[in-house]
Amino acid sequence: MKKNFGFLLSVAFLLTMLLSSCSKMPKYSKLIPDDAYVLVRFDVKQILEKSELADNSDAKKEMRKALKESNLRKETREKIEEIISNPLNLGLDLRDPVVFYVTPQGHRMNSVLVGSVYDDDDFASFLNTMAKEADVEKVKTKNDLSYIYFGRTAVYFDDESFYIAEIPFGADEDDCRRDVQDLFQNKDEKGTMAAAQKMTELCSRDGIVQLMITGDALEEMARKESELRDLDLDLSKIDLLADLEMNDGECSITGEVLTDDAQWKEELDNMAACAQKIDGSLFKYLPQSGLNMLCGIDGEKIWDALEEDGLFKQMKGEDRRMFRKMLCSAKGNMAWSLYDIDTSHGSNPVMVGYMQTTDNSIVKAFQESNRSETVAGGLYREVFSHSYDYDYETGDMNSVVSSWMVYGCKNNVSGFAVGYDPKPFTPMTKAFTGRDAEGKLFYACCDANFISRVAGKMNGNKEMKEYVQKQLKQYDYTEMYLDKPGKLVWKLYLTDKKANPLALLTQSCVDLVKELRDGMFRNDSYDEYVEYVDEDYLDMDTVAVDTVAWDEYDSYAY
Repeated sequence: MKKNFGFLLSVAFLLTMLLSSCSKMPKYSKLIPDDAYVLVRFDVKQILEKSELADNSDAKKEMRKALKESNLRKETREKIEEIISNPLNLGLDLRDPVVFYVTPQGHRMNSVLVGSVYDDDDFASFLNTMAKEADVEKVKTKNDLSYIYFGRTAVYFDDESFYIAEIPFGADEDDCRRDVQDLFQNKDEKGTMAAAQKMTELCSRDGIVQLMITGDALEEMARKESELRDLDLDLSKIDLLADLEMNDGECSITGEVLTDDAQWKEELDNMAACAQKIDGSLFKYLPQSGLNMLCGIDGEKIWDALEEDGLFKQMKGEDRRMFRKMLCSAKGNMAWSLYDIDTSHGSNPVMVGYMQTTDNSIVKAFQESNRSETVAGGLYREVFSHSYDYDYETGDMNSVVSSWMVYGCKNNVSGFAVGYDPKPFTPMTKAFTGRDAEGKLFYACCDANFISRVAGKMNGNKEMKEYVQKQLKQYDYTEMYLDKPGKLVWKLYLTDKKANPLALLTQSCVDLVKELRDGMFRNDSYDEYVEYVDEDYLDMDTVAVDTVAWDEYDSYAY
């Protein structure tokens, strides 16, 4: 019976970890055409080291169970055990990262995985064992290129590199082999990534995985999307590069726009001019625990930039004047926070938002369009959400206000608060400390405690909620920020600053597999619906209210 070659090869990769470091620009770069659309580079050695698979007895046990349950032939199991004992016996040199790439139409082989070979005889031996398992012909060699086919999956290799691809339906195997052979025998590297600056950029990163979307791919996307076609920018002049790093106590993804084009550099500079750096002026209004987002903008410069691009050509008269006034009044910092769910009044969000403005144009326009009622201190209020009570005597459904929004402008700050009893412009008891927000153009963060608190209030499988909350205890918080146009960073911090996120993720996956084997998350393990009372809401870490300042506001009956 034929077996899945992809599964067998992936098992071998997972069980293989070689020592020592690799070269930055691998020899197989000549197998990657310079017009490749997408490239993904995997540092297998680093992945296996940081996941601690070699030292994880639980993971080994689960992998051995998977192998045993796969019903592989004795010879195949012995071959894999041989590789476990000495990873070099696989024949692949995973000290060099492997690269998966996608090419545009016109290339016979569109999706390819390439990497380095340590010993071509050992690799051929492994493939021949897999061939017998999958009931296909063994490895053949022609013109110094070895090859084997597992269905539509083709594996080509010599004594330096391997090349794995899916042969398109209708394509001739001999034609595909000759195309690949030309790549292997290419000595001058012309037309390949071996001579490309973008490949140098890709290989210079230190993370465990890198993703590059090339300018050719972006230009093709723009050609197909009408919104992008209207941009007066040549997308082929930039490349997008993302780098995933896993270090003790944290992991990060850095996304960058790479370009040497003068027009693109000018465009990035113009974006920077429309932004302002975050300061600490609004921190006191945000909670320490929650989903917080901050940025800085110059509304007048944004208007000028958008008008120059012709965005407001169709906007005329009073609408244009009003929108310009509102946008140009925004100058300084913006901040927004979702920090709880009010389950006592219908599972509504509890949130606040603020913007530094030169006047009250935004608040006035909103108030006029929504006809909100006026409350104390120049604030306005309107219904944000309804809930419904069933009257058993009359059979009527009665609408009840379950959440309000109060908004206004004070001291050139326009703001709003949403909740059952919202009070904007009131400092939080435990205010946002700022973390690393100051000086950034955009910043967002969310702590694990907030997610765990919200998850605990949701109805559903009790064991699943407990499992999620247990896993969340291993994490501190996550943040995302933009410190300059064209470079976005996301980071996740662990509670244990000495632990590696990849090792933690590996163990979490093993634990989940074990729990599922033991019948966790049964369908009969659900919470009964809990009617939360007001005391539950009052126990939350919300705001410190100046009761004297709010006496007049509190006198309004709901």
